[in-house]
Amino acid sequence: MKLRALLSGLLSLLISGCFGSDIGPSEEAIKVTMSSDLKSGIVVSEINKIAETNLGTDVYPEVQARSEVTLKATEDLYAQVDRVGGAGVDFKPVMELTHKAGKQVSGSVVTRAKRNEKGVWDITFEKVEIPELRGRTLSGLNDNSYLIKGSDELAAYVAKINDAIEKQEAAREKREKERLARLEKERKEKLELEKELRKSLTGTWDTSVPFQWDGKIYSRWGISFGYKVVIPDTDDLTGVAKVTVYTRDYPKDLYSESTFEAVYEVTSNLPGFVLKEPENKGLDFTKTLVTWGYDSGDTINFTKEGNTLEGWRRGRGYYVLKRQ
Repeated sequence: MKLRALLSGLLSLLISGCFGSDIGPSEEAIKVTMSSDLKSGIVVSEINKIAETNLGTDVYPEVQARSEVTLKATEDLYAQVDRVGGAGVDFKPVMELTHKAGKQVSGSVVTRAKRNEKGVWDITFEKVEIPELRGRTLSGLNDNSYLIKGSDELAAYVAKINDAIEKQEAAREKREKERLARLEKERKEKLELEKELRKSLTGTWDTSVPFQWDGKIYSRWGISFGYKVVIPDTDDLTGVAKVTVYTRDYPKDLYSESTFEAVYEVTSNLPGFVLKEPENKGLDFTKTLVTWGYDSGDTINFTKEGNTLEGWRRGRGYYVLKRQ
C-alpha cells in the first residue's frame, strides 16, 4: 500500500512537471487577450495567476481565474484639459501630462474562459481592479494639432487669440459707430424733409371732386359730399386740424356741413400726412336726411403731389383735395 501511494505521488509530480498545473488558459494567453484592449502606450509588464477553478466539466471546462497584473506606460501619457481658439483662430486641444513613461500600476483581474470549436480558449474579463493610467500618447499626432499645458507655445497661441478678439471687437465697434452715425444722419435728413413737407402742407385743402367710395362717387339720394381740411401754420409735425364735411351739388337752402377737429401727423413715408379722425364721432346732416359716420380710430392717408392731396380711407374711400 505504501509503495502504491508513493508511485501515485511520483506520477502526479511527473505529470505536473511535464504539463504544468493550469486547468485553464495560460498567463501568456490572458496577457495577449488583455493587451489587445489596452490603449497605445500601455502594456502588460507582468501577470501572475494566483487562483483558478473549473466551473464546468472535464469535457466542457469553464475556468474562472484570478490573476495579479502590472501595467506599464511605455510613453508619456497626456489628457485633454482645455480647448482654446476663436475669433477666426483654429481651436486646438490643450494637453496635460498625466503619467511619465515607465509609470506602473498593479491590481487584479478575474477572467472566465471556454474552449471554442477550434479548441482555443475564449477569454472574457469579469472584473478588472487596476488603477487607471489616464491619458493617451501623442505619438502619431501632428505637432500643430495640440498644445501642451504650461508651454511657451500655448502662451503664444493664447496671445494670438486675444489679439484676434481685440481686432474683431474693434471692427465690431467701428461698424456699430458707423451704423449709429448713418441712422442719425437718416433721422436728421428725414426730420428736415418732414419740416419742409410740413410747411408745404399749411393752408386750406378742399375737394376738387366729390368723395368717392369703391371707385364711384359716393351719394345718398343724389347728394354727394365734399371734404375740407385746414392745417394750421405751425412747425409742429403733429397737431389738430379743422375738418369740414359738406354737401355738394345741392340747393343753397338745403346746404349742410359739419366741422370738427382731428389729429394730423406729418410723415415723409407717404410723403404727406395721416389724418386720425376722432373716435366715435358722428356727423348728422338732418337737412339732407343723410348721416355721415366715422368709425372709431379711422384714419385717412393723404399723399401730397404738388398742390394736390390724394387721400385713401381703408383702401376704399378716395379723396382729392386742392389747395385753396
